[in-house]
Formats: sequence, structure tokens, C-alpha cells
Amino acid sequence: VKGNIEIKGFSLFIGPSGRLKGDVLAQNVKVRGRMKGQINVKGGVEITQEANFSGEINSKSVLVEKGAYFDALVKLGRG
Repeated sequence: VKGNIEIKGFSLFIGPSGRLKGDVLAQNVKVRGRMKGQINVKGGVEITQEANFSGEINSKSVLVEKGAYFDALVKLGRG
């Protein structure tokens, strides 16, 4: 998918074969596939070991599993 995704109040899951180039606005995001863009969430972000992520993250928490490709600017808020 190329483009932005806005699903306020809901979580987004990008599966192992999923590809996203764009920005995301959601409650939580879990990435198992590939994503390039910006993630803005009210909750948390999880980048799994098979994921490939590059971009920016604005959230309350970020979990990156060992083995993931992760190239990001991260801004953590309080809440």
C-alpha cells in the first residue's frame, strides 16, 4: 500500500507479507512486514523480529524485537 492510513481509536497490524509506504495515525501499531513512513499513535508501537521499519515514531512506548531492521527517529510522550 502506498498512502496514509488514519484509524483513530483502532489498532493497525501489518502482517509478515504486508508492505506500507506512508504515514499511520492509530491507537497502536504492530509491524511484522515492511514499512517506511511516520507512525503516530496514542498507545504503543511494536516492531517484530521479522519487520523492516524506517521512518519516524511518535508514541508512548516502543518495543523492538531482536533481529528487526529498525532505522527511526523516536519521540516518546508521557501518558
